[in-house]
Amino acid sequence: MFRILIKAIILFLIYFFLINLFSFLEDVHSAKSKILERAKPYLPSLCQLVDKYWKGARKDYLAGQVEQESLWNPYAELKTKREYGFGFGQITITKRFNKFEEAKRRYKELRNWAWENRFDPKYQLTFLVLEDKRLFKLTRFCNYSERDNYACMFVSYNAGFGNLLKRKTIAPKKYKNRWFDGLELICPYPKVKLYKYNLCDLQNRYPYLIIFIRSPKYKKWFEERSQM
Repeated sequence: MFRILIKAIILFLIYFFLINLFSFLEDVHSAKSKILERAKPYLPSLCQLVDKYWKGARKDYLAGQVEQESLWNPYAELKTKREYGFGFGQITITKRFNKFEEAKRRYKELRNWAWENRFDPKYQLTFLVLEDKRLFKLTRFCNYSERDNYACMFVSYNAGFGNLLKRKTIAPKKYKNRWFDGLELICPYPKVKLYKYNLCDLQNRYPYLIIFIRSPKYKKWFEERSQM
């Protein structure tokens, strides 16, 4: 009788686990579908801008980056005492720098971008494509693989190219040309925190989430679109 009771409890726990697992997977699928639906109105524009300014770039990676930064909300804003960020790419303004004004000076395509019009999706995506292209070229030393180059580009976008160079400067030679299992293992400031988290850990998560978690669904969408 005791054995039967134990088996019944085990079966119940397995059943309970499976029900919750399926419910979790269903929620994940639903969330992916919702974010893709939110992205679809803007993906054709992203395609056009990549083809115009950076032909051959990984559109799925850039789409994943927009999701990571803003969940495809052109009106997304981050307001803290430390910084202000806005739009698809969370263009950042602090007391030390103003990425919005820097972008207007650096890229002729953005010269007429007025602050009052900062939530314009096309301007925001134009900035993302042009800035990523610039950083991709700057991080060509991460040439172990194309994926490593993109990862270093993303880290530079998120944390600044200077922070990536700090890692490269103190890294062993075998790590200098790769991000994964390379520069990601190097932390120039192990005790520094941002929003209560270790700064290096936050920087490391950024390219991982974009490349492995967020971008795959867009790769499928772009592939299906190219076959139409």
